[in-house]
Amino acid sequence: EAISRRADVGVRATDLLEAMVAELRRLPATNARTAELSGLWLADYETYNQFRRLHIAKWRNGEDPRFTEPAVRGEPLSRGMDGFAEANGMSSCEVPGDFG
Repeated sequence: EAISRRADVGVRATDLLEAMVAELRRLPATNARTAELSGLWLADYETYNQFRRLHIAKWRNGEDPRFTEPAVRGEPLSRGMDGFAEANGMSSCEVPGDFG
């Protein structure tokens, strides 16, 4: 039952992250470079959220493995995402540590 509750919370949290990404995608960029970089960052967030959904499915099946995410140049995807958020003064957009 605890793992089922964890999956429910994970769904709600991931829904919030996906809503954040959608909202940020609607914001106009100040220039082409900003549009490019923020677009890449949001694409990374979409990939990260897909991995969250895969992990939630494992919880729904009664499995409780360690959360894994893709690596970029040997580092977790979230590390670069957090670096971008931090460098742009968006600490509230850093990857939550709720799965790891």
